Amino acid sequence: MRALFLVNPTAKRVADRGSILRAVADKTDTPLRLLDGPVKPTESADRVYIEGGDGTVREVVSAWLRSGLNLPQFAILRGGTTDQIAGLVGLKRRSVKAVAESLRLPLKPKPTRLLKIEADGEPHFGFLLSTGAIPQVTKTLEKYRGPEGLSGARLVTRAIVDATKPSSEILEPSAAKVSLDLPGEHVVIEEAHLGTICTTLPGLYLGLDPFWGKEDGAIRMTYARGDAQGLVPTILGQWIGRQKPDVLRRRGFQSYNVNHLSIETAGPIALDGDPLTADRLVVSASQPVTFVR
Repeated sequence: MRALFLVNPTAKRVADRGSILRAVADKTDTPLRLLDGPVKPTESADRVYIEGGDGTVREVVSAWLRSGLNLPQFAILRGGTTDQIAGLVGLKRRSVKAVAESLRLPLKPKPTRLLKIEADGEPHFGFLLSTGAIPQVTKTLEKYRGPEGLSGARLVTRAIVDATKPSSEILEPSAAKVSLDLPGEHVVIEEAHLGTICTTLPGLYLGLDPFWGKEDGAIRMTYARGDAQGLVPTILGQWIGRQKPDVLRRRGFQSYNVNHLSIETAGPIALDGDPLTADRLVVSASQPVTFVR
């Protein structure tokens, strides 16, 4: 098997603790590239190992999807702050010994689609798309990061607490038009919304799974009206796995599984936590990408 190691040296965990892939490369002579510029896809690798955060994973996989080349397998090591993607589809063991062994042992494949987002004619790929107040909550995470800052569950909890304070100006509704293609039905929602969140992943960070749609669609999408109520109990309920769709709908939340949707909004938009500037998004699912665990 031909392997290629890609490392983001500025990712938080890599910068703080050093690179596992670099250590393995020194022992096995596996080709290693530092991600200090644009990703250059190649067909010379059967499996690409990625060590970095969620943004690094998105950029690498997106580069291959855009290239039109045959896709390799992708093996992800935690390297950032939250590492949501690595936690869901990445390698289960993160050590020099485990990675070295994986070069000669079969790993369990986990085919996964990404979101494909057409924005102003340009394709973007990613794992988590959010609009409205949700990107604003994500943005508040940045002020708590840093060498001595919060991380993991404490980081996300602090952002949720700040966003839901009575004095918070984060949870402000914004105008939106969301069009959904459901089985035998086309649904258009046009009103002030608190936000939308879309993913193709089986769950989100820290066990959060704010989706309860029953349709047969690759994209899991949840919508919050501008007058949605009970945000804190809703988040806590999702965290502990309590989903009561009737209650959630009465509070102003709705969830669908779709294969295609479009969103028009003047409010904030984020893809995997990074800002995305566009007036209209057309969202579908990418071709399957094989991650190995």
